[in-house]
Amino acid sequence: MAFTTPDLLLTDEKLALLTAALANTGQTDPLGTAIAEGESTVARYIAGYDLGEDDRKSLIRRIALLNAYTLAGPVPDEISKAGNKAMEELKDIRGWVVAGQGNIGASQGKSGSNPKINPR
Repeated sequence: MAFTTPDLLLTDEKLALLTAALANTGQTDPLGTAIAEGESTVARYIAGYDLGEDDRKSLIRRIALLNAYTLAGPVPDEISKAGNKAMEELKDIRGWVVAGQGNIGASQGKSGSNPKINPR
């Protein structure tokens, strides 16, 4: 299912402020680009794993917001931390795929592990 702007879960006020800040980037659709890049990043890292839709959207949301605020500048601390945490989680998933682990249960409890992530 495609990720859309409402999936960012921003208030109307925050969305308006972010959209206004992104208007200065000179890009045609900077928010759409940030979302598309977030979707692509998540898809690339989770290839080979069946990730629940809510978890997938959470990862995309955090990365898309980091991408958008990076373009708009400055990046709020909570956005930076959430985006970096999402990338740590994606790197953990990618590591499990590369290692060929059939069951991630053994990895639970490590930094960035998520018991909701299931191998295909």
